[in-house]
Amino acid sequence: MNLIFYSYLILIVFLTISLSNAHKLHPYGQSITIQLSEDSDPKTDSSFNKLKEMFTHPEVANRKVVILSIIGAYRKGKSFFLDYCLRFLYANYRSIATLNQPLVKNNNWWGRDDEPLTGFSWKHGSEPDTKGILFWSDIFLHEQNGEKIAIILIDTQGLFESGRDSNIDAKIFGATNFITSIQIFNIRDVIQEDQLEHLKMVTDFAKLTTKRQKEKSLKSSFKPFQNLLFLFRDWDHEDHGYGYEGGKIYLENILRIKNVKNMNEKAQSVRNNIKDSYDNLSAFLLPSPGRIIRKKTFDGRWGPLDDEFKENFITLIESIFLPQNLIKKKVFGNEITAKELLMYTLSIFSAFHGSDLPENDSVFDSAVKIELIKLSEEAINEYMKKISKGLIYTNPNFVTKLLNDHKSLQMEVIENFKKKPKMADEDVENKFIKELKTTINAKFSGWKAPVVTLHEQLIAQQRQLDHQALVQRREGARRIYEKTPQYQSCRFFTMYMHDCGMTNNVNSVT
Repeated sequence: MNLIFYSYLILIVFLTISLSNAHKLHPYGQSITIQLSEDSDPKTDSSFNKLKEMFTHPEVANRKVVILSIIGAYRKGKSFFLDYCLRFLYANYRSIATLNQPLVKNNNWWGRDDEPLTGFSWKHGSEPDTKGILFWSDIFLHEQNGEKIAIILIDTQGLFESGRDSNIDAKIFGATNFITSIQIFNIRDVIQEDQLEHLKMVTDFAKLTTKRQKEKSLKSSFKPFQNLLFLFRDWDHEDHGYGYEGGKIYLENILRIKNVKNMNEKAQSVRNNIKDSYDNLSAFLLPSPGRIIRKKTFDGRWGPLDDEFKENFITLIESIFLPQNLIKKKVFGNEITAKELLMYTLSIFSAFHGSDLPENDSVFDSAVKIELIKLSEEAINEYMKKISKGLIYTNPNFVTKLLNDHKSLQMEVIENFKKKPKMADEDVENKFIKELKTTINAKFSGWKAPVVTLHEQLIAQQRQLDHQALVQRREGARRIYEKTPQYQSCRFFTMYMHDCGMTNNVNSVT
């Protein structure tokens, strides 16, 4: 009897564990983990190959990109936040996985009260669950005023873990800042000075960018990053109300230098330069979701969360992901596509994957390269669009005109490339111009062959048609000549026969 009892008990425990893990499965996507370590090579690692497949998908590659990342201490609800972001996105946008399914928008996007939370992995306890940088495998799609946009989510390993190399935190913080358009700094309660100092690399990069802009005498200035949102969780201080308004006042207090003597150089530098680093700085004060989250049985469902938390949580997520609020990724002030972001991301991750932190100059060079690649692609697209316009395939001088058009258009697009403002120095720019010429010549050679073949075919067809028309005219003239001899001496008829390649001698008609 005891054996049966214990068998049932073991079965119940097993089922409980299985059910507790089941909430992590999602029907449409999963997380793809990227490790910024010496052992991880962006050129060969399978995770990077999955990333390439995501970003180069035919529905994604040429779209502008909204890319959001959340960073902060471990066990502070980052994955929980992102999983509700997934609920909003699946309720309001199509994705690669749901492309062929009808979109039924749901105003109650947060789901049923009893619906367990799925998506990015998270668990109870004091040990961290997320490792590395995690991309959600399914990309969301949106079209706004004729412009196609892709939306990508990133989760990150918890920062500030005791006994861990601080370089790892700095890598995750830095790398995600460089590749995202929206960076959320997830903080429990109030911010600590050492947490703020992690922004030092970001603000140093901004200073370098500003310096280069001045050196290049660019007419329009820009900030290197788009949006940084400080998200203060479990806020319970009455001096500042919940939401963005209370967050704005609190953030202004944090960034104000009150006493220079009591503040270290790093902290001062961050405060002095952070406003020049981002297009938009904001903060949101979010109340606690309630005591329910402390229970091991809690699986993320909406129902038991505190009403005050729910109200503010809905406001927060909608403020980020409603169509009118989407923030697209830029590099040096220029919006980039998913395939361009892929190149930039791989370049940034390569810079950060060593044992040491990269110099800002090397990261800057990665951004310069993407800027030049983007401008080069624009030049090539301009060339291909113009070279194929106004072609008259039956022109006898078609090939000569084509070669002349190629040379003049190549010069035109390269001059346009040179005129566009850019952050690259002269040597790097000249190298890209040389590569651009080679690429345009290769494009022309590949495009010219079938075009010239078509021209030759049309010319041959035209000659055949002309010959057939001439034969028909001759045959008509012969019949008239044979049936109406009285017209044989007519001057006009003689001229007509001459036009047909005949003389007034019937024997010459063949």
